[in-house]
Amino acid sequence: MSKARKTAIVLCLVVFLVSGWMVGRYYIGNIVEDRELTGMEPSGSDAGSRMEKLYEENDDFVGWLKIPGTSVNYPVMQSDKEEPEYYLYRDFRKEPSEIGVPFADVGSDTEKSRNILIYGHNIKSGQVFHDLLGYEEKSFWKEHRTFTFNSVDHGKRRYEVVAAAYTRIYPQDSGAFKYYDYAYIGDKDTYKEYVNGVLDMACYDTGIRPGYGQKLITLSTCAYHTENGRFIVLARELSKR
Repeated sequence: MSKARKTAIVLCLVVFLVSGWMVGRYYIGNIVEDRELTGMEPSGSDAGSRMEKLYEENDDFVGWLKIPGTSVNYPVMQSDKEEPEYYLYRDFRKEPSEIGVPFADVGSDTEKSRNILIYGHNIKSGQVFHDLLGYEEKSFWKEHRTFTFNSVDHGKRRYEVVAAAYTRIYPQDSGAFKYYDYAYIGDKDTYKEYVNGVLDMACYDTGIRPGYGQKLITLSTCAYHTENGRFIVLARELSKR
């Protein structure tokens, strides 16, 4: 074997090992960050006081989202209009992060709006909102029909998934239905328009149609079926408990 061939093999091996180390570091880092976030869950008899403590630590904290049977079990943050995507790559303590923290759209007033729009990364290693894509199948929906959002302002509320849909971010001048333009819903006509828009593009019919008196939560994550693809899950409030 020539010296040049041996050198090429060694270089390939080095590149392979370094690449493997970097990928491993990425996945392990994501898992560590994820466990740190989920470990903050305010549960048990002292859940209320733990919610208050989280808010004292960071007043951008607006609630806790949990979908039983999935990896979705996270704090939800909300920054100001100057940096609306602040938590896209920052953790609860505002430090740089690969996976970020789910965050509410700055337009979603958690008290007044009929819709709370929450964004989260679709991390390939399974963290944050990756599991939302399971809702593309009706069988998954049947097994994960409800979830809870424990709000700092309003306590724990239970939601039922109404629809799941693939969509995308459209050019600003497009006349297509843009779910992200409905972060705030304050009147009946806008509510109806939004619900109809989501149901029209739903992956399947759940037979559920929200009524204006019911608050909505929309969960949004990236999808790769098209350029600037998104996957959303719409849910309606059932009851407070």
